[in-house]
Amino acid sequence: MIRQKLLQIRNLEYRSPRLAAAITVAFAVNGERFQGPCKDVSDSGIRARFDRPVAIGDSGSLTLHYRDGAVTRRALVAYLEGPTVGLSFIPDDPAAAPHAIALVRRPASRSVQSTD
Repeated sequence: MIRQKLLQIRNLEYRSPRLAAAITVAFAVNGERFQGPCKDVSDSGIRARFDRPVAIGDSGSLTLHYRDGAVTRRALVAYLEGPTVGLSFIPDDPAAAPHAIALVRRPASRSVQSTD
């Protein structure tokens, strides 16, 4: 039993830390557009729920809309878990990977400034 647990621990795969996100995403693939809420974001991808089913392996343009900005990245449908879709960013530009996380962490812009 202990040996089996140790083997499971050794087989764990590193995953980028995920940041909870209350944003809307749009995924365009093969001329179709899927939309829905994003559950969380990491440097390697997102988890979301779309308005209709997508297929594992589909790739396209993923736009994350947040407060006063948006980030568009190429992404691939990596897995489906019930209504949840896991999308992995396609590393077309490694320098762009942190931008999705930075967008979620950025505070909302304010239209009124303090006069203190």
